[in-house]
Amino acid sequence: MSASMTRRRTKALSDRRGEPRQFDLFGGNRPRSTGDAPTWSALPPEARSELIDLMRRLILEHVDREQRSAAAGDSHDL
Repeated sequence: MSASMTRRRTKALSDRRGEPRQFDLFGGNRPRSTGDAPTWSALPPEARSELIDLMRRLILEHVDREQRSAAAGDSHDL
């Protein structure tokens, strides 16, 4: 990603007022920490289990959507 694209993305993210700021995961201005977020091991077992289930569902839904898109001939690969 070019420096100008990173600047535009950072500016676009910072221009949103009244909305929570989204991390720019690929830009150079990433925060060094996530604040008071707990470590994985500090989470209660129920929370870890729920997060694992949510991530599993997210991944499977993404795969399903990609497979349906590929079957329909749609592609967004570069």
